[in-house]
Amino acid sequence: MYPSSERPSYGVFVKNVYDEMQRTHSGKLTLCAMTYSKSKLWPYLRFYLKFLYLLTFSKVDTVYCHFLSRTSILGAIAKFIFRKKVIFNVHGSDYLVPKRKNGIFHRINLWAIKFCDGLVVPSNAFRQLILPDIGKELEPKIFVSPSGGVNVSAQSQSQSQSQYESNRISPLKCLFVGRVSTMKGIDTVIDALNKVSWDIELTVVGKVEQDIFASLKNEHVSFSVVGEVTQEALEQYYSQSNLFLFPTKYFESLGLTPIEAMSHGLPVIGSNYGPVPEYVRDGYNGFLIEKGNSEQLLECLEHFYHLSPAQRQDLSINAIDTALQYSRKKVVENLLCYMESCCENE
Repeated sequence: MYPSSERPSYGVFVKNVYDEMQRTHSGKLTLCAMTYSKSKLWPYLRFYLKFLYLLTFSKVDTVYCHFLSRTSILGAIAKFIFRKKVIFNVHGSDYLVPKRKNGIFHRINLWAIKFCDGLVVPSNAFRQLILPDIGKELEPKIFVSPSGGVNVSAQSQSQSQSQYESNRISPLKCLFVGRVSTMKGIDTVIDALNKVSWDIELTVVGKVEQDIFASLKNEHVSFSVVGEVTQEALEQYYSQSNLFLFPTKYFESLGLTPIEAMSHGLPVIGSNYGPVPEYVRDGYNGFLIEKGNSEQLLECLEHFYHLSPAQRQDLSINAIDTALQYSRKKVVENLLCYMESCCENE
């Protein structure tokens, strides 16, 4: 997975990890990645051939694979034929989709996890999810690394201080970033916004998989649907918003966009589900709701709208403090240390 002009957000965290490793690591890194394509066969064939070419003709010590269900066989080739150290990064659908089908691909995934030298997962919640499948004896090889982390801008603090200084935020500017589908909770957002009695602006950034905006019929709400944008372009939407909405109904492996939002000083309303409570603390840097509960989302919107500037400011500062714990530099440095420890263990 790697971003392209056609899909600028596709696998962007892989690019972020690679770029930060390039800045941090003293050795040589070689990238083998596949960008999104509507054609399935040729991109995969080219990706597999490049992988085998690099193993054969480049000096490779360790193979670090994202998206387990597409790279497990390549990892096996690297491990058993080329005798390389292999580390898999398991980050969500690559594990959960085969698990739900419970077929051969899930069994291959479990086999790959058992032979690899290291296993990287994005959150403690996801770690707990896979442990019953792989067995407690494999727990020591698991390392939690939050998907490349986020960049916390030096301007975030000053931006936060000016963002909430007025007594009343009108209109309240809310931001939704991600796949636009009911699984990501866009229907929960619309249900809540249909009941607000004050002015709200909603900006939606992401690939539209389900267009249900015709059901948003409240004269107090204006909205715009932007579609997918590059990570650089996304910055402006964070900086122009007051509140980030993440009412997902899907068991996220992490959910990096809410942490990115917090790095810009945005408090988050998120689902009390999966790993979200690991970084959204109710009343500290945002609010938690039960998944799919539009009434609770409406209550949180009303509560935030009527907070004093100082209270909104506290939430914003706490959001930035939380994001600092997920700084990209720190996350990638820790990941590199883990990878080196995997290489040292025989």
